[in-house]
Amino acid sequence: MTECEVTPGSASRVSALLGNAAFSHRLVTVHWELTYRCNTRCTHCYAVKPGDSGFQAPAPELSTDECFRVIDELHANNALQLVFSGGEILIRPDFFDIASYARSKKFLLRLLTNGTLVTPTVADRIKALAPMSVEISLYGAQAKTH
Repeated sequence: MTECEVTPGSASRVSALLGNAAFSHRLVTVHWELTYRCNTRCTHCYAVKPGDSGFQAPAPELSTDECFRVIDELHANNALQLVFSGGEILIRPDFFDIASYARSKKFLLRLLTNGTLVTPTVADRIKALAPMSVEISLYGAQAKTH
């Protein structure tokens, strides 16, 4: 079992860890939008896509090395948990390099994805990261099924 793997009975340990971090005024959670790119065009999404009125090209993404530097800085500042979101995190070809580097620094990871790029191989790679949670958006195509 890895240090941050959530197993039966470990949820209370994670809760205690988060509670202690908050009590000691430690930086608990960093929510990081790794990319604005996405492979879907959800009507409710706040991200403006090419072709939409008001579209402006987003700022360039950080390189892999720049992401590693940010992770090092967050580690030096005793951050506890990283939430990776986007856009769609799995669009980045270096996502697993970035997430693996964060895990090597002992961060708790939460991954937010739309799930459309998760294959059995990708699921195995996600599992190997031992994230605290993986959150997948699930929407209905119509108001009735949403």
